[in-house]
Amino acid sequence: MDPFDFNPQELPFKDSLSANTSTGVLCKRLETLHKQLASLEQGTVQKDSLKNAKNDLLKLINHKDKFTKILVSCCLADVLKLYAPDPPFNNNQLKSIFTLFFKQLHYLKDANNDFFSYYFYLLDSLSTYKSVLLLENCNADQLVLDIFVDFLDIIKPEMTLTVQVSLRDILQQLLDEFSHIPPSVIEVLMGKFSKKSQINSPGAFKIVCDLGTLLDDKLQRYVCQYFSDVMIASSRDLSDDSTLEEFKESHSLILEIFEHCPTLLLNVVPQLEEELKVEHNTIRHVACTTLGVMFSKKGSIWVNTYPHVWKSWCERRNDKHHAIRCTWVESTAAILMNDPSLSSNLEELLCAKLMDPDEKVRSAVIKSMGTVALHNYDIFSQKSLQEFSQRCRDKKMAPRMEAIEYLAKLFHKVYNLSIKDGDEVHMDKFIWIPGNLLELLYLDDSETTVMVEKCLHSYLVTTDTDHEQRTLRLIRIIKAFNERQRNAFLSIMSRQAGTMTAMEAFIQQCEKFNGGVVKEDEKEISSHLDLIIKHLCSKFTEPKKHETQFLKFASLNDRRVYKLIRGLMDPSNDFKTVLKYHKEIITRLGKQTSILEVLQIFLRRISFIMFNRDGIEVLIELVKRGRRSKSEDEKEVGETAESLVKDISKYFPGLYKTQMENFRQIIVNEEDEGLVIDAVEALSKFVKAFPDKCPSDPETLARLVQLAKSENPKITKHSAVVLATSSDQSYCEQLFQFVVEQLSGDFATLTSQLSVIVSIAKFSYEVYQKHDKDIMAYILNEILMKNERMAEEKDNEWVEYEELENEGKCKVIGLKILMKPLLLPSEDPNVDFAKAFMKLARSILQSDGELVADASTSPMFKTHLRLNAGLSCLKLQSLGCYTDAFEPLDFIRMSLLIQDPVYHVRERFIDRVCSLLVTQKLPLKYSMWLVLAAHEPEISLQKKVKEFLIRTRKHQRSVSLTDKQDLIEHYYSSFAYLLANHPDFSMDKDDLKLFETYINFFLDTISTSENISYLYHVSGQLKTIKDRFNENSVPIYIISEMTQLLIRERCANHNWILQTYPGKTGVPRDFFERLSSTESNLVIKTVYLEQTEFMADRISKTKTPIRKTVLTKRLSPNELTDSEGDELQSPVRKPKHKRVKGQDENTPLRRSSRARRQSTIREFYNEEDSN
Repeated sequence: MDPFDFNPQELPFKDSLSANTSTGVLCKRLETLHKQLASLEQGTVQKDSLKNAKNDLLKLINHKDKFTKILVSCCLADVLKLYAPDPPFNNNQLKSIFTLFFKQLHYLKDANNDFFSYYFYLLDSLSTYKSVLLLENCNADQLVLDIFVDFLDIIKPEMTLTVQVSLRDILQQLLDEFSHIPPSVIEVLMGKFSKKSQINSPGAFKIVCDLGTLLDDKLQRYVCQYFSDVMIASSRDLSDDSTLEEFKESHSLILEIFEHCPTLLLNVVPQLEEELKVEHNTIRHVACTTLGVMFSKKGSIWVNTYPHVWKSWCERRNDKHHAIRCTWVESTAAILMNDPSLSSNLEELLCAKLMDPDEKVRSAVIKSMGTVALHNYDIFSQKSLQEFSQRCRDKKMAPRMEAIEYLAKLFHKVYNLSIKDGDEVHMDKFIWIPGNLLELLYLDDSETTVMVEKCLHSYLVTTDTDHEQRTLRLIRIIKAFNERQRNAFLSIMSRQAGTMTAMEAFIQQCEKFNGGVVKEDEKEISSHLDLIIKHLCSKFTEPKKHETQFLKFASLNDRRVYKLIRGLMDPSNDFKTVLKYHKEIITRLGKQTSILEVLQIFLRRISFIMFNRDGIEVLIELVKRGRRSKSEDEKEVGETAESLVKDISKYFPGLYKTQMENFRQIIVNEEDEGLVIDAVEALSKFVKAFPDKCPSDPETLARLVQLAKSENPKITKHSAVVLATSSDQSYCEQLFQFVVEQLSGDFATLTSQLSVIVSIAKFSYEVYQKHDKDIMAYILNEILMKNERMAEEKDNEWVEYEELENEGKCKVIGLKILMKPLLLPSEDPNVDFAKAFMKLARSILQSDGELVADASTSPMFKTHLRLNAGLSCLKLQSLGCYTDAFEPLDFIRMSLLIQDPVYHVRERFIDRVCSLLVTQKLPLKYSMWLVLAAHEPEISLQKKVKEFLIRTRKHQRSVSLTDKQDLIEHYYSSFAYLLANHPDFSMDKDDLKLFETYINFFLDTISTSENISYLYHVSGQLKTIKDRFNENSVPIYIISEMTQLLIRERCANHNWILQTYPGKTGVPRDFFERLSSTESNLVIKTVYLEQTEFMADRISKTKTPIRKTVLTKRLSPNELTDSEGDELQSPVRKPKHKRVKGQDENTPLRRSSRARRQSTIREFYNEEDSN
């Protein structure tokens, strides 16, 4: 047969198809027709032969029988196939036919249907031959919508893949081939991206995602138009809740589409950019959130695709609304984690937001940067991390706490992954973090301190059971400390030692309290328990809250917990035992969450976790290894370990119990002098705490005597301590007799000899007492009152004690020896000897440290003598039993050390005063000395004093609310007396300006709106008294009037109400005495300040009014001075110091004369005034 010959086939079917025919017969005829039509191929049939069947089938479209309908549908689908591409029906007929088709396809959701094969045949035919495209010209938008709704409704995940693909193909044909897609169809498709639809119709969601991916080019403009309409409509009135919710939902839908079909949104992104620029906060916020999520998608090309949108989005970091700034910051975390290459764009922007004025924004930046850094610790530069660390000092507590914890976690991760294995790059980049966190302790904020301690124990110092690794980690951290950080670290050790003592007292009192069941002395026991609890909680911001939890804990009366807490503080327990006890305490108190929250703070402070018995062994081994190694790194590690060993021996000597034999062997057999010195020092500190454990074997004691006879003051001092503590005093007596007989003018030897004497005087006074008078006479006559080395022009005024020449060291040690008898506990204090010592100390202070008649003492010696004399006076005052040895004017003399010309003297004296005030060993009136730091040239020291006074004022007030203690403002009269008797006081205008600064400094630190009325009242009361020791009391009245003047100004500036103080006030009788009523009235009516140039100048500049009365009296110039013409009779220092050659220009000179000191202070005052 010729292949080019074509003979069209005719449809064999000739039967009639009528609705009147019985259903059974009709169905059989339809089945026959369907088989014949299905067997025919497109283009091979004679179409006229289909005409009758076609017409009959149209009449059966509305037949009610289910089987008849699907057979009619299959036959019509075949007819359309055979007639393609020109259908034999008009548009209305086509709409009716396809309506029938899609109603039949609805039954596909039931695969067990008896006619499922016919339904699938219909579906496959429509999909294969694209018959559905015939609807495009039929104005059948509603029908098309119904198709999408029905198809997406019947699609189920359990359907066969063939069915799902066919359904998708039909929908794809409609979307792809139609020139116009009805908006309602797009709305249906978009709705399937919603979260709810994803959950309820996963099959439909998958189909829609496939369509979006396959037809993204076609659908982009429709999707854009859809969201444009929705966003415009919903943004018209966002005040309505439903409209606002609709607006937010539209953007949530964008994110869902972005997650699964991102390319559909290419035309939507510019719309979001426009939303970033509108005035409405909500619109900008939602747009910023949406774009942030889109930019954060891993592998996203959006930053490069839309650089202008990225730029606009980045500008939202400075949005006027803080919530939008927060959103921008939060989005950067995911962006940087998914695309680190963008850190070059975002790092600087994020760092700038660390200084945002809003607390929430700063917290968001901290969280974002912290999260990113923990994910990729190399992403930020060291500079950025250091800027981040500044938020650890944030004025708000929330961002401060977050920054501290993130930094600690970061160091913990980096150490474990890199530094631990010796990675020098990461060591240099991150090792500063622990020290930086420790510096936060200087803020002296209880919450900050607690967080630093928590991070120190949780992240910086680990609970690694490998003792060497754990100790090496601690050594590496300490090695990177600067001096300030090291001092902070030492404060943690000191706090731990102090807290352990307090906690032991608390546990003992809890045992007596017995959960509240007390048979005897109930009030006394409860009172003691309250006192200890208040002491433990006194440093916290909310002491009452912590006190309540401690009382609850005491009421539990859990004796097992008491035992476990003691176990934490027992230095004989190893590291694993301490951890075990700690965990058991937490388990036992697990349900008592509020108690545990507070107790945990103290458990960290008292536990031997950071320092413990196992770590000591490693430290000693590291010291030995460092001394013998040629490696610089091992030497540095050894030096740090050696330093830590000394610190531990000072604060926790009990940890060396197990090391006694090790120390003894080193002392007796070791040839390395450095190791011997360290062992003797550690042993001496141990026996101070545990004298009953002091070695008593002859070999060790004999070796210590030998060491004590050397010329190394350090080893002689510590050797003497051990010998003086030993139960066998014969070796101590032997050493002491040798030293006394060998005392000579060779200061190199004398330094060591005096070190031995001072140790024996302290720890074995009975031995020292045998020669005490001879030794004191020698010290006074041969050391303090004589100079072998004369002062030279090149001498500096200050060198550290370690660098001080031996003669200077001997003078300092000699002064300490003279004071030792006063420090011994005694029921009958030797007040006469204390007076004699005070006379010597007074002479040193009044003569600027000079005790030799020819004034030949080196400036550096005099400086150290001044400092030690002042510290000795403080020590005597703190003991409380030598108060009678002091003269009232000693209050003035000692205070002048606050303004000593040498910075190191000022700093150390101030530190000691603050320390004694904190421990309440020094009366609160001495806090008034600190106000003399108002003219302190070193701003850091002045700031330190100011913060201390403010902190003391706050603490005193919180304590006084319950304990009725004196407040710091109650000592204003002492402050006024201090100023009135200050050597610099005069009626000169410039001098009074200086004293105005003192009073303002006092008011800045002490005054509040609550106490200002009291201060105004008590300052006025000064005009009812007179100076007990000075005939001229005018300076007191000047200070009184100046204070009241400045208080009135302060009240005006701060909008404080200056009310009449209702209470009664007194004045210190050691400084003042009352005026008679006549004298008092005269003084009150007189305005002393008005007659000064200071006031005239002030009135001309500020128009400050002076309160006058009808009887206001004017003073003559002669009445402003005493009878001999002197402005003030008070302790005045002798002038005499000049800057010497070679002295550091940055070190403040000691201005001993009033004129020189005034010059320095005036310059400082004028400089501040100009600023």
